[in-house]
Amino acid sequence: TRKAGWVWSRSGSNGKGSSVAKRRKRAPATRGKRDQAFHTLAASPPQPPAASPALASSASVSVAESLFCRALICHQNRDFEAAERLYRDALAQDPTHANALNNLAVILKDRGRLDEAIACYEQALGHTQEPIAVYNNLALAYMQAHNPARVVEVCREAVVRFPEAADSYFNLGNGLVAQQDRPQAALFLTRATRLAPDHFPAHVNLADALKGQGYGEEAIRAARRAAELRPGALE
Repeated sequence: TRKAGWVWSRSGSNGKGSSVAKRRKRAPATRGKRDQAFHTLAASPPQPPAASPALASSASVSVAESLFCRALICHQNRDFEAAERLYRDALAQDPTHANALNNLAVILKDRGRLDEAIACYEQALGHTQEPIAVYNNLALAYMQAHNPARVVEVCREAVVRFPEAADSYFNLGNGLVAQQDRPQAALFLTRATRLAPDHFPAHVNLADALKGQGYGEEAIRAARRAAELRPGALE
């Protein structure tokens, strides 16, 4: 079977995979959109703007939000240099603007500046209204930094806080596979498939994990379920 890639909370890509915060209200994200889940990097939809922090003046918050909106337009138009500059300007006005921190981290990660991206995601976690998307983005950054131990730590924390988040169980399973812990990986990938029975990459990676342990029949069942979900995808 072909191993599926990582998946994040929901749909709506910034072009390279991480969740981009945006001025649009939506329900909390817990599952991946299945028509993007098999891509190497599937992403979350934009998050709503963060609540105004208590310690910032109303004028600073207003300026920060205006700068954030300008940055978002540049980001969506793929003018990443301007977007980075404006996100930083927004953060100079409001250092706790979670969505500016998240989106700046997306740009930094995509430019290979992983240490800076991770620091921004870590800061965003302390202020965001939708931590599950930030957890998943942070886990992806750690995986790209070849640090599966931190991937596992981040995802374990995520599933404790959000026990119904199928994609976080999926990401946790992938982190454990990277640590060569296939038995534990299979447990969490199984949990992902039970929470989201149509989760194609979870079934694919579960089949891989089971096959690696010699559970042939179980691996075949998982692969068959994946094939049912996406006929021809595993050929």
